[in-house]
Parts: sequence; C-alpha cells; structure tokens
Amino acid sequence: MKRGKTRLLFWMVIAVSVQCSPRSLFAQGALAAIRESVRTPSAPSEPSEDESSSKRKSAKRRRSRDYHHDDDDYSWFGSLFWEAALYGVTSPIWGPIAITGDDYSSAGYFPEYPYQHGIDGYMMIDPWLPSEPFMYSLQARTEYADNFDGISRIGTRALFDTATRFGIDSEVNYWRESLAIGQHDDLWTGEANLVFRFTQTDWMQMRTGLGMNWLADDAGTDLGFRGVIMGQVHIIDKDAGFG
Repeated sequence: MKRGKTRLLFWMVIAVSVQCSPRSLFAQGALAAIRESVRTPSAPSEPSEDESSSKRKSAKRRRSRDYHHDDDDYSWFGSLFWEAALYGVTSPIWGPIAITGDDYSSAGYFPEYPYQHGIDGYMMIDPWLPSEPFMYSLQARTEYADNFDGISRIGTRALFDTATRFGIDSEVNYWRESLAIGQHDDLWTGEANLVFRFTQTDWMQMRTGLGMNWLADDAGTDLGFRGVIMGQVHIIDKDAGFG
C-alpha cells in the first residue's frame, strides 16, 4: 500500500512539474526558431590571424595592380557597370510606368465595384467617368492556411486607397503551432505601410512605400523597418459576361 502511494506521489510531482515548466521548454518548433532569429543579435565573426594576414596581402596586391591600371579604361567600365546596375535596380519603377504610359496628367477614381460599366479593373481614369466616382476605396481579405504539419495561420490584409495616389497597406497574421508534447506555441506578425501609387490604369496599379513590420507574443513586441513595392493586375475576358 505504501509503495502504491509512493508511485502515485511520483507521478503527481511529474505532472505538476510539466504544468509549471517555462513555456520556452515547449516552444522548440518552427515559431520558436523564427522568434529566436528575430531577437538574437548576430555576433560579428572575428577573422583569424591567418585570414587577416591573407587579406592584407591581397589588398597590397590590388593596390599594386591599381597603380599600373589604365585609368581611362577603368573609368569607362565603372561608369557602364553602375549605369546598368541603376537601370536594373529601378526597373520595378520605370518598367510599369513605361508599360502603362502613365504621365501623371490624368486623375484616377474608383467605381462602386470592380469592372463596373465595362472597365477593365478597379479604377476609372479621367476623363472617362461613366458614373459618379469615389475618391477612396477599401479592399480587404481574410484567409486561413494550414500546412497539415501542425502550423496554421489566420491572416487579414487591408488596402485603403485614395484618388491622391497615397494609401495605407496593412496586414495582421496569427500563427499557431502544435508541438509534439501536446502543447502549442503562437505569435502575431504584421506590417503597416504608407504607399504611393506610382502608376495607374484601369487594369493595373503599382505602389511603392515605406513602413514597418512587427512580431508580438507574450514576451513583447519587436519592430522593424521595411520598403515595399506591390501591384495589382486585373485580367478579364469581357466575352465571359463580366462588367
């Protein structure tokens, strides 16, 4: 009888210990890895003595070659390289502008609903205004996702747009992970951006802007800075009966 009571007491202690253990003991899944990557500063690696010596020798050899290099050829190549790099980096901006032909001379307004009056998307470009235009629009969506391996997400995204070309884009996501020991881990992520519609037609709108992203859980909230380029392209077959 005494042995049975001892065994019962042992399992009670184990159960209480599990219930009172810190949450960090359970949160060892994918969400914990994301949390740790955000909140653990990366320590800069110090080069070894051999690496430092090798770098010094390489720098010395480069300086020696530079003294004998043709300055005119180097300047021409450098100018060509940086010009090509500039065109490549800025192509997400000037490319859509060139495609749409947007010269900022026409104002853009919003219909009551997409494809109203046979337009090709969700904007009415002045001077073709088949109905009373709206000066702003609000688009929102909510979605649920599950990877069938213990991680699920519920997300909501909203875009508030105006005829001034400025708007606000935001997103909120709730993540939940089922852990192997019967516990779960969860956290929130999101972003908020001030965006500018740098090109617009009835069938395509492209935006760029600045904002912040964030991660929040029981331990606190972490913020970060971000830049964004986003777009909407509307493809419709009018013969299918839309509009």
